[in-house]
Amino acid sequence: MSALIEGIRQNDFIIVGRAGIDFFTDAGVAVEDAESMSVDLGGSSANIGAGICKLGGRAALVTRVSDDSIGSYCINRLRHYGVDTQYVGSVGGEFRNSLAVYESRVEGHRNVIYRNGAADFQMDESDVSS
Repeated sequence: MSALIEGIRQNDFIIVGRAGIDFFTDAGVAVEDAESMSVDLGGSSANIGAGICKLGGRAALVTRVSDDSIGSYCINRLRHYGVDTQYVGSVGGEFRNSLAVYESRVEGHRNVIYRNGAADFQMDESDVSS
């Protein structure tokens, strides 16, 4: 086992950032040509937490998600990967989780991120307690 993996397994991580949803086309398929898409947890911070847990470490995410089914999906996926969600708050009103659409193709590659009124932008000092 590498020293890096062993170090991850011996430490606890608290990550501050975004949890959202990523949509993926099949490899080589443009969004406009896709017949279907896959969906999973998105956001760099959420994915880092999931990766740490997959490697045997412990991670918690500090963020806010929307108080709708998309926010619930993000929380459920975080838990699925073993990420501690005790610091994930919800926010209502006009604020929503961001969505990202990704293509895996060499030529003409495009990514689109919908982030207007993002729930995670509503975090403040009260979300992080000492």
